[in-house]
Formats: sequence, C-alpha cells, structure tokens
Amino acid sequence: MAVRTDVTIDFESSPRIITVAAPSVEITMQDLVDTVRTIEARADAIDNDHVLDAAGKQSLGGGVLVGITVTLRNAKLAFEARGGPTYEQCNISGGNLVAVDDVGSPMSPIEPTAFTQIVLANSSSATLSELEAIQYSSYQNAVWVDVIDGMSGTDYPSGTREFPVNNIPDAVSIANTKGFDTLQILGNITLTTGDDLPSFRVVGRSPNLTVIVIEAGANVINCEFSSAYITGVLDGNSIINQCVVGDLYYVEGAIRESMVNGTIQLGGTAPAFLFSIVGGIPAGNPTVDYNGSSQGLVVRGYHGQLTLINKTNAGSDSLEWDSGELFIDSSCTNGSVHVHGVCEVFDNSGPGCSVTAEDVVSPVSIANAVWDESLTASSHNIATSAGRRLRQLASAVVHEGTAQGAGTNNNQIQLDLAASSVDGAYDPSLLCITDGTGAGQTRLILEYDGATRTATVDRSWKVAPDATSTFVISGHPGREHTNEGLAQGGSANTITLNSLASANDDEYVGMVVSIRSGTGEDQACRIVGYDGTTKVATIARDWNVVPDTTSAYVILATSVLDLARYAGIIASSVWGAVSEGSYTYADLLKIISAALAGKLSGAPSGPIVIRDVNDGKNRITATVDANGNRTGVTLDVSS
Repeated sequence: MAVRTDVTIDFESSPRIITVAAPSVEITMQDLVDTVRTIEARADAIDNDHVLDAAGKQSLGGGVLVGITVTLRNAKLAFEARGGPTYEQCNISGGNLVAVDDVGSPMSPIEPTAFTQIVLANSSSATLSELEAIQYSSYQNAVWVDVIDGMSGTDYPSGTREFPVNNIPDAVSIANTKGFDTLQILGNITLTTGDDLPSFRVVGRSPNLTVIVIEAGANVINCEFSSAYITGVLDGNSIINQCVVGDLYYVEGAIRESMVNGTIQLGGTAPAFLFSIVGGIPAGNPTVDYNGSSQGLVVRGYHGQLTLINKTNAGSDSLEWDSGELFIDSSCTNGSVHVHGVCEVFDNSGPGCSVTAEDVVSPVSIANAVWDESLTASSHNIATSAGRRLRQLASAVVHEGTAQGAGTNNNQIQLDLAASSVDGAYDPSLLCITDGTGAGQTRLILEYDGATRTATVDRSWKVAPDATSTFVISGHPGREHTNEGLAQGGSANTITLNSLASANDDEYVGMVVSIRSGTGEDQACRIVGYDGTTKVATIARDWNVVPDTTSAYVILATSVLDLARYAGIIASSVWGAVSEGSYTYADLLKIISAALAGKLSGAPSGPIVIRDVNDGKNRITATVDANGNRTGVTLDVSS
C-alpha cells in the first residue's frame, strides 16, 4: 500500500477534483486507489460519497493478473498547474482510468490544467470498463493534430495523442463527435480556406515549438489560440492568449497575456484590445500600424516598448502602461492618444494628433514632480532631509520675478509689481538675471525705490534687461561699505550722498567714496569733509567727471593714508623705539656719528673724550689702562 501525501480532493466541486501537487509528474493506479481510500476514511470526509471504484488484479494463471481499472465517480484527476511557458508531461500508469459524471454518463477522467500535458498509459487487459470510456479518455480531452506525422481519418484511434490526425476537417469532425472543444497542435500548422473551426480552443505545445499561421480564408470565429507563436490574420472576435505574436493583420478580437514581437496592422472597425502584453526584444521593434484605418486601440497592462505609426483617424485611444516606453511616430497626424501608468512617452507625433500623458509615471515625470513639489511650512522639512537642505538654500532668496524693464538709466532695473514697496528693502542685495535678456549678469543693489520698484546697481549693464528678464534677489553675504546709494548731485570736488547717509558731521572723513556706476563711474577719492545736514561730502581733489543723480556710489571704511599728516608720527615711532638697553635707535645714531666724525682728545693715556659732530658737548668719555684698553665709558645722548 502506497499512500501519497501530495494528493488532495476537493469534495465541494462537481465534478470533484483529485489534485496531484507539483512538482510530482506521475501517479500509478494503485497509489491513486490507496490514497483516495485513505482520504475518504478521514473523519472530515467520511460523509462524502465515495470517489472511485476499482477492480482487477484477478489471476489469469501463470502469474498473470488482470490490470487495475479505476472508475472515478463524478470526479476527475488533475496535476497542479505549472507556471509555463513550456508544458510539463505528467504520466498516469499501472492500469486503466475512466470516469462517469453525477448521472452515470461517461466523461473524461482528466481535468486539464495550465502548462501540463497528461499521458495516460491504459492497460489493454481491462475487462470491467466499457471500451467507449477507455477510448474517450485516450484523447485526453482534446483532438491532437500533427500535419507532418499525423494520419487522416476519423475512426478511433485517429486524433489521439499517439495517433494524431494531419488535417483540421478530420480533427473538427472527431471533436464534434466526442464533444471536445480543444485542438492540440503538435508542430507547426497553417489554418487556411476550408479550415472551419469556430469556437475551438487551439493549443500549441509552446511558442518555441508551435507556429500557427492564420490565413484570411480560415473560419476561426470566436476561437482562442494559446501556447503558440501566432502570425497572419486575427478576425472573427478570436482571442490570442499566452502566445508570442509576430506580424499580424488585426481585424477583430483581442490579444491578452502575450508577447508582441512584430507589427500589428489594424484593419477593422471594432477597437483592437491588447491586455497584459509584454513588448518583445526592443530590436524587434514591436509596432502598432494604424494603416490609415478607423480602428481604435485599447491597451491595458503593457510592459516594454511599443511604437505607434500611421494614425490618421480621428478616434481617441486609451493606453495604459505598467512599465516601458511608448514611441509615437510623426506619421500619427490625427485623433488623440491618452497615456496612463508607468511609461516614458516619446511624442514625435505630427500636427493634428493630440497626445496627453499628464498622469504618466516615468523617470522624467518623477524628477519633474520632485523638483516642482511645493515646499510648504511643514512639508519635506525633516532635519537633514533634502527638502530641509533646499529650504535652507532657498532662505537666501529674498525675491524673484520678471522685470518690467531696464529703468531710467543703464545701471537700473525695474522689478515686478510684486516686489517690495518699501524704500531700501533690497539694498544691499545681490541681483542675478537668470533668464531672458541679459541673463547671466549679477549686480549689487545699491539703492531701491519702493514706489517705482526701481533698483540701482553697482555697475552698468553689459546687456540692459527688459520685460523678458527673470531675476533672483539674494541676501548679500557681507557689507564692505558704510553707506551706498544713488547720489543726489555733485560739484567739482563734492558729492551729495543719498538721504540715508549719516546725519553726523565728519562721519565719513578719511574714508573713500567710489562711483560704481552711472555718471563718473570708476572714480574714487578720499573724503576730507562731510556735512551731516546737507549730506555733502568734500573730496581731497576735483573729480575728473562730476557725479550727478545717475551716479551710484559706495563709501568704503578703508581710508587713504595721509603721508603729510602721519610722516612725523611714523618717524618718531621708528627712531624712538628702544634697540639695546635703554638706548633708542636715535641715541645709537648719535653715538655712532660722534665715534665716526667727532673730535677726539686725551689719547693715548686718557681719559679719551669724543665730541658730538656739532662740537657742542662730550658725547663719549672713556678711561683707559696703560695698554690703551677701555676700562670705563660714559655716554651722553642728550640733545
């Protein structure tokens, strides 16, 4: 007795399904009987009608036994579905297997499942089952077709897996007689005129092993094609399912859960449907050619690349992508294409074709959404986040907008109406023209008139801004001057500062006033006088060009050195510095001068006296010994 642990029974369905779990690919009649009997004996299954009857193994003498024949009672045997795309052969051996439905009529004992191919090795020694049931089960719920190695005819065993037929009319005749709706294709086949197979399921071995060519003359109304490479004509509301699709002329039907590797040419009137499609190798250039037809296109769940060409109808098409790329050719010149989902759209459509992809998710749209996201008070403001960092950078931006024009002078710009109406709001700040006329220029705002929105900058424009110029104003990183602005006027040796200048007299004396732009630009001079009431600063020399009301200036805290004023102080500091002991550099110079040029007396016996160079006093007095060596020195460095 061999009881299998990978076998389950669904008692709730009708017929009941006995399933052999993957990855098992075979079961014997004896194992089936033993396992089902064990499951039926369980407490949770004891109330169910028994699932099978079995007979056989009677001795015929000489050690020969009758084979087991198993009759499934309103039940079918299935192997668990596989993931594909290739089929997996599963074997049932060790006797005969038949089935009857809930009223006792014969039916197939096999329940088909995805990507499994059942081989039932019946025993010829069965004696308890009817021959018709045995024959029925040998078809495995389909008529088998092999146009190369098959046979003609409709009598049993023609059309079984072991003896496939070689033509469609015979296959259809057998199927209609036996009640089958499936044609299992071995190898390749061309469906042509005279092949009438409406409402049949046409199943290949796999897209790699079966090529089905559908010609226009074949009657394939309401057919479903699966597990094959399909090319030719799709018409009659047929469905292509789990196939690879090559070049196809699309009249009516649907393609689903398949791969497109060629050109689908539209030619019907009802919309073409592509559901859960994968675009093949990009080099294969999967394409939908509208071919100038009025046929619409509906795509759902597309993965990969697809190109649209020759759309000239006025229809509105809806395309939904799961991932990939959509290319719209310039030959698309009419109608509308609405794209949704995860897709990068390359729109090269011609005039007249409207392409909308507002809600498409792609690398480009994700990047655009990130950069266009509004930073509100609380959004994207987590510490150390990119949003916080951008917010911190943006905090330096005081204002941005599009200029109204250049202002009155070439060192001015008139900001937008949304700019501040407060005088001096932006001085000093940096203004950069970011786009439009004059883009790339940066200037320091020296004065701002809130009423006219006019900013005066520190240098004349190389290219004057206009109403196309966009700008950004950012805070100035540091202020190197004590006052700046637009002059109120000037004379030969004066300049009248703006109204914001200091009210204290002589506040700017010693500092430098520099004309940065406007009349007299690039001049600088030291301020020697300042009237806080009139704002008039007097300079140390006359201007080469007298400033006026267009002159923008800055006052620098750095003063120009007055040598005439400070020369004596500097000299006294240098010569008065102590060099050695208590003697300054001036004292040592007096001693050196006397030693070199003063009168000397008392030599050689001493005391030796050296006078200063003016012969006004004894500068050096020295006592000496018998050998003339100095034993004492007195210095007088007084004036």
